[in-house]
Formats: sequence, C-alpha cells, structure tokens
Amino acid sequence: MEQDAASEHAQFKAQQTKHWNDVAGGWAARADWTERNFAPLTAWLRSTGCWRAGSRVLDVACGSGYPTIAAALAVGPAGHVVAADISLEMIAAAASRARAMGLVNIEFVEQDSEDLRFDADSFDAVSDTYGLMFCSDLDRAVGEMRRVLRPGGRAAIVVWDEPQRNPYFELIFAAAAPLLGLAPPSAGAPGPFRLASSETMIALLHAANFSDVGVERLPMTFECESVDDYIQMFSDFAFKSRMARLTSADRARLRAAVADLARPYVDNRGRVRLMTTSLCAIGRRPSGVMSVDG
Repeated sequence: MEQDAASEHAQFKAQQTKHWNDVAGGWAARADWTERNFAPLTAWLRSTGCWRAGSRVLDVACGSGYPTIAAALAVGPAGHVVAADISLEMIAAAASRARAMGLVNIEFVEQDSEDLRFDADSFDAVSDTYGLMFCSDLDRAVGEMRRVLRPGGRAAIVVWDEPQRNPYFELIFAAAAPLLGLAPPSAGAPGPFRLASSETMIALLHAANFSDVGVERLPMTFECESVDDYIQMFSDFAFKSRMARLTSADRARLRAAVADLARPYVDNRGRVRLMTTSLCAIGRRPSGVMSVDG
C-alpha cells in the first residue's frame, strides 16, 4: 500500500510539473498584467511586515515571478529573496524577468514546497501565493514553511476564496466546463478552491504551531481587454492543452457562451472587469524555539 501511495504521489507531482511547464510561457507573457491587477495583494504582502529592508525571504511556488519580483524590490539590495518552484520553465521565465529588471538579489531554485531543501531557521519570512492548494500534503507543506523560518519569522499564505466570491473564475468555468470536460474536483483534492475557508486556513497554521494567526478576505478586480482576451487568458494560464483540442465550431460555442455570461461585466469600451476574492493568511513562528531539520 505504501508503494502504491508513493507511486501515486510521484505521478501527481509529474503531472503538476508538466502542467506548469506547459503554461509558463503564457504566465510570462502576462507578467505586466499580473503585477498591475494583483497590486492590492502586493500592498497586503507589504503590510504584513514580511518584506522588511535587508531581510531574507523565501517565495514558495514562485511561478513566473509574482510576487518574487515585488519582494526583491521591497527588501532592497541588502536583502535576499530565494524563489522556489517545481517548474523549471516557470523558474526560467521568472529569472529572465529579474535579469531584465537588473535585480541581483534573487536566487532561483527548483524545489518542491513539500520537501524544502533548506536548513532550519534560514529565513526571516516565507510567502506562498496561490500554490498551497495544489499540494498533496498540506500539513507537510505548511510545516516546511515553519521549519525554515527563524524564530519570530512570518509566513504569508494566499489562496482563492470560494467560487461564488470569484466571478473571474466562475464565469469561464461555467461556460467552458461542458466543452473542455472540466469536472469538479473531488472533495479535498488539490485544486484552486480547495482551501476556500478561513477556518481551514486557521486550523492548518495552528496545526503547524504558528502563533498570531489571522486570515482576511481581499477583493480585487481583474480587467481584461475584451471577451476574447479573457478567454485567451485562461488558455494561457490554465487550459492550454484542452483549448488546443477544440474544433472551430466548439471555439465559437465557447466564445458565444462566455460573451453572454460576461455581458453584465463589460464596460462601454468592451473591457471585461470581474471581481476575485482571496483569503490572505498570516502566521508567526514563536520566538525562542529552534526548529529541528526533518
């Protein structure tokens, strides 16, 4: 049974890695859009005190560089950011953006957030934005964050709130599900809305022995240039392989369905403006207790 579980875990990780490698180019191409539309989250991350000038920060599941770049700018030349991800393509995209901006205080590493290869007590802060809900072992992932934190260090974790608070996702999922074969994930399975509960986030952090735990809702409005841009965005970010298999007729059906559902959210310039809501959690590793590697 243990061998079967290990095999399933390895297969899941391989599928995750392949998926994020496949969509890395789309995320990289929309880096400016991400920085602009996620500005309220960037402000929240700054407000947590995780990004102090001169501090050493770990950004887990760094993707194509958000919020790694913002963290590097915040900690300044005296600080250092280590950005970790399982996807080499995502890491390459993030590193390319950092080089283009002349940032030299970021180190990029290929690592799994459930098995961080850092010594205990290595970082002043750890962030994980929209990555934790895709981990197969949540307790291990959060425990690893705590282990690598120095006493008094803080962890900031961001996940999506429930679907009804996220029209940006709910609208296109409703239109695309029958055409792309999108089945609702099993209860508790990795997925975008797996941790859409403040109580669940609080329990996870408490179970990992974090103190001063808090969770708040953060609404944001995402703006797309048009209905077509909105559809293409989800192809770039998530549905690339599924969209590529659609026939011309199915593409037209998808476009019509999305246009109909999006009508209330389209402004007089044709832009689509849709709300999202995130759950932003913060926890502090208690001072005076040293971690043990393991």
